[in-house]
Amino acid sequence: MQQAATQLISQPGGAEGPPGQPVATLGNTPSGLRQQLMLIAFAIVYFALIVGPVLGVLYFQTRAGHAGNFLVSLADNFAISGFMIIVLQFVLASRTRWMESPFGMDIILRLHRVMGTLAAVLLLLHPVLLAWGRGNWGLLYKPLVPWPLEVGRLALILLLATAIMALFRVSLRMEYQRWRSSHRILALSVIVLAFVHSLIMGVGSAARPGDLWPLPLRIIWYAALPVALLAFLHRTGSVLPWLGNRNYRVQAVEAEAPGVFTVRLEPAHPGHALRHFVPGQFHFLTLQPAGREAEEHPFTISSAPDRDGVVASTIKASGDFTKEIGALKPGTAASIRGPFGRFSCLLHPEQKNLVFIAGGVGITPFMSMLRHMQRQDGGLKQRSVLLIYANRQARDILFRKELDALAATGNVRVAYVLSRPDDQWRQERGHVNADLLRRVTAGLADPAFYICGPPAMMASAATALREMGVPPARIFLEEFAF
Repeated sequence: MQQAATQLISQPGGAEGPPGQPVATLGNTPSGLRQQLMLIAFAIVYFALIVGPVLGVLYFQTRAGHAGNFLVSLADNFAISGFMIIVLQFVLASRTRWMESPFGMDIILRLHRVMGTLAAVLLLLHPVLLAWGRGNWGLLYKPLVPWPLEVGRLALILLLATAIMALFRVSLRMEYQRWRSSHRILALSVIVLAFVHSLIMGVGSAARPGDLWPLPLRIIWYAALPVALLAFLHRTGSVLPWLGNRNYRVQAVEAEAPGVFTVRLEPAHPGHALRHFVPGQFHFLTLQPAGREAEEHPFTISSAPDRDGVVASTIKASGDFTKEIGALKPGTAASIRGPFGRFSCLLHPEQKNLVFIAGGVGITPFMSMLRHMQRQDGGLKQRSVLLIYANRQARDILFRKELDALAATGNVRVAYVLSRPDDQWRQERGHVNADLLRRVTAGLADPAFYICGPPAMMASAATALREMGVPPARIFLEEFAF
């Protein structure tokens, strides 16, 4: 996805700015001590929901006097932990603003990926340890077993398929929309089948109580499936969609460069306007290009906050969906979900010297930031701003007239870098490496670096900065893998 870095001047309490100017606010995006407390609280609750049922089962087993078989006990607790992780996977993927805002969507996605892999490992080990502990390997391969075991087997097979597709989607060359649909169906199937299996085998009944029979554990277990389903419905916009999705329509489509278009969107109704966002944030945009089904994709917001709720995203035609962007007609229905993201200098007001490193269409979030600062009284005078903008050829440079006009004011320095320049090019050549960064940033005291562009370029720039001795705390980027 396109990514973002931003700076803006914060106004206490979300106060109105100069007459006629929009206000950018953090909204639910916390900073400082509040963010740290939210991170700690989230970690405590998250891991308590995973470990808590395990400790409860161990306590129950000890009191009941049947915790002697270590392998069987370990197998059961692996299953309990794995199931709770799967439930929380739905919560992590729900795009809930209060949960995303302290972390940033990229951190949530990485946690989702890591914990999904861990859940798959734990749940796959469950039947192996169970068969080993009971000395009955037939549990793994016998064709005729009680139906709750068959349900568990099916859940494991689907879980394995889900994990393989998620980890190796690119290698398998699965188109994003096809993978997303498959992932949803498989994930729902896994959670329902696993719940049925655990309900029969783990909870049991009054006549034959299982390890999950104690009332506190049953409450957690009975609540698990509804929580997962509600999170799933929230993710798809099926529960109170007006709280997450905003109805928009295409106002205009403007060509910026060959294969790059800015799509301007206006709210379909005044109450649906996205008036407050931090420049640099992104939204999930659903559009329906001519002749195609509606699809949802994440794009950075390239415009500054607007009182009328008009937002814009500058999109490069690089796939089946985006190649049709230029054919969008004014009035085309759209919906927006967001904003999301924490890649914003507003969270770091102490930073006075800023270096933004952009590659290709990665310039769009910086345009949002610069446009906003230009509107704010003194915004471009509060900090030193250096923009390093890398492209292949001069024709690929987006917003060049606007950037040159900003540079002419003396408030922003712009260094263009071309990897394939022609003979007339008189500015920087090559790639963004340590030598170039040392040269163009000479004299800046403790600059903070924000990187946005193609993954390879971002990784190369970050490596160069580390080679220069820049502390990790002053390197900012967001890495997404949708």
